[in-house]
Amino acid sequence: MKSGNHAWRLTRTSGTALVLGVTMQGAFAQSNVTMFGAVDTGIVSARAGGNKLTGMSENGLTSNRFGVQGVEDLGGGLKANFYLESAIGANGLASGTQNGAQGVALDFSSRLAYLGLTGSFGSTTFGRVYTPAYLTLSAYNVGGTVGVGSIQNIVNTGLRGVVAGAPTTVALGLTSFLRASNAITWNSPNWSGFTASAQMNFGERTNASGAEREAGFSLRYAPGPWSVGISYGDQKDNGAAAGVGAVAGGVRIKRWLAGAHVDISAFRLVAGYQRLADNAALRSRARDWWLGLRYVAGAHTLRTEYSRRTTNRASDVGDASQWMAGYIYAFSKRTDAYLTYSRIGNKGNAATGSAYNVIPTGNVTLAYSGAGGQRSSGWQVGLAHRF
Repeated sequence: MKSGNHAWRLTRTSGTALVLGVTMQGAFAQSNVTMFGAVDTGIVSARAGGNKLTGMSENGLTSNRFGVQGVEDLGGGLKANFYLESAIGANGLASGTQNGAQGVALDFSSRLAYLGLTGSFGSTTFGRVYTPAYLTLSAYNVGGTVGVGSIQNIVNTGLRGVVAGAPTTVALGLTSFLRASNAITWNSPNWSGFTASAQMNFGERTNASGAEREAGFSLRYAPGPWSVGISYGDQKDNGAAAGVGAVAGGVRIKRWLAGAHVDISAFRLVAGYQRLADNAALRSRARDWWLGLRYVAGAHTLRTEYSRRTTNRASDVGDASQWMAGYIYAFSKRTDAYLTYSRIGNKGNAATGSAYNVIPTGNVTLAYSGAGGQRSSGWQVGLAHRF
């Protein structure tokens, strides 16, 4: 099909992705646009203290999403690329009534959205991307970053709980960890097993330039069946103007995260460590560590992981541990069935009056919270398909 100076062609790849080719008439370059996504739904049952629930769940193994990406060869080894990704709902969102549902509009700024260039220098992107710290965590855990067994149930719980007469930086730690908006990111090429990345976002807020500014970097060495990696992040918050955490001006959170893995036959062993600190008047410190083991035999995958957080004050959000175990059966390269169980043990005020350090449900209708010092546990069974 032709329109103006463009020729459009829609083809199907060897998988299920649709590729839309855009050819400029009279030019040598060609852009290929690919649609992709994932649908994950299942059943979750969880309890925290006296609160318990069972219902439909989402995002048990992978995050539900839909997106488009494209690349154009500019010649001389230089390529332009873009990536737009939106979260989607797999079983409807609640409207507050039984069997009620509401439509979900695609929002290509909610997950990842960037434009970039790749070449001999590596790649440079402009937009909303994952942070170096999150990518390091993703590389060095086996429990995944979603679902009831997610490593983020412990590792990514912000830093400070609500303390009488003191500010809270819970939201500050949460908003900065996964993705950074308005970010410029450089990823290096592979230098004999070494790769590096550096990132800075502008933290744009009206009348508060740099209110949530964050900078970070990572370095990884992967020579073969083993690897090590380290990352650093530094985020600023200047209070109400930033709209995050109601923190007094000038508070910063600094994050060091390191991990390692080794593959031995069909086994993968992972280990990781994270240190969080702020510079508020009542300084908070948190330390996380975890160990994980995965075994793959054909279509079968077994995984288990233990993670632990300790804090320097009993009132902080933290001082908790999680143990998870899971099984995945691969029907194909794109479709998996899964079963996951996890248990979180809290100490002190780790979950008082909040939904931190309790098993996530993946469904807004099933939101619940635990009580300080009480255990949270749950299981999840589901089906995930990637296209």
